[in-house]
Amino acid sequence: MDVRQYEKLFRAMDPPHDAPPEEGLRAGVSKELELVSRLWFESGHRAGIAAHLSLALLCELILTHDREFPHRFRSRRSLRRAFSETDRVLREVTDSGKRPTGGISAPEIRTRLSFLSDRHRRATFPKWMTTYFAFSYVESAERASPGISDDERRTHLNYMAKAFRIMGVAFSPNRSLMEEFSRQVELAHTGRSPKLERYVRDLLLLAEMLRVSSEYHRLAPLLPELPRILFRQIYPQVQPAPWKSTLARASGRFLTKGTLGERRRAVQATAWRRPALPAGDPE
Repeated sequence: MDVRQYEKLFRAMDPPHDAPPEEGLRAGVSKELELVSRLWFESGHRAGIAAHLSLALLCELILTHDREFPHRFRSRRSLRRAFSETDRVLREVTDSGKRPTGGISAPEIRTRLSFLSDRHRRATFPKWMTTYFAFSYVESAERASPGISDDERRTHLNYMAKAFRIMGVAFSPNRSLMEEFSRQVELAHTGRSPKLERYVRDLLLLAEMLRVSSEYHRLAPLLPELPRILFRQIYPQVQPAPWKSTLARASGRFLTKGTLGERRRAVQATAWRRPALPAGDPE
């Protein structure tokens, strides 16, 4: 089997938007956003933890990440900061943060994503890596939401494909293409890196700080098959001691600035402007 098959699949994806046509984006966004917001509220921080675990369990991806961004996972503090930055962007995109945003229906959000697009275009690492990480978030959010229907999964992927393409990431609403691409990446790159156990241990403690259980049976179902097998193999070495989990949960109240808001109904930005805050919500 050609282990570089994923590169061919990557080239078949839709390229990033240069200047996203607003009419094309408006179509169906209201219905999509309502579903996406509910899904991301339900999945909480579990999707982010699972996506970061998948990244750590793929040797080539985490080694490239460390070369490009040596500071991001250097310590638990920098890991918390990096996780929070990514999570904040996706909460704004999915309108599942502490304040309503209107998702990609809001000009402010699209402008913010365009800045990220410039950064992604200037990046020197292979672009397929960003696409893999992005789709890991999509799959993890869906796995963390039991009972999601095929129709809802289709709606979710359609919306996230639009958002990631505005963000400068090649993507596709074609689930078969995205799944085959991701499984080929995992087939080629799942493996141990020199710092694997330290990274996974830090991620499990971060999970506890975010009130996400670090127990194997809670996280394993959120991972793809091959990374899940490796996770099972190393789990006895990285499982936090009970006292560390308790301490992490207690310290998380002070050390982590949660980006997840209270569940509410998402509303598309009227005339593509920022949605009004719910009554009684102070500025």
